Amino acid sequence: MLKFDILPLLKFKGERTPALYLKKNGFSKTTSYHFTGKKSVKRLTITDIRRLCKLFNCTPNDLFTYVESESKPLPANSAMK
Repeated sequence: MLKFDILPLLKFKGERTPALYLKKNGFSKTTSYHFTGKKSVKRLTITDIRRLCKLFNCTPNDLFTYVESESKPLPANSAMK
């Protein structure tokens, strides 16, 4: 499963208030809360990805992590590993 996770990027920047940091950088209060909350993100636009990449000086790959499913493991040579 592909998981949206920007908390490591926020931690690397030393942000103690992740949602407030995103809000200060142009994201709405609701979006900031959803991006930094424990729930999974249900909606993510290309514009959001572009803005986050610009904000963190990263690529889209840095915004996501892959969590392997026990019931459907990836092949050993998968690029996702």
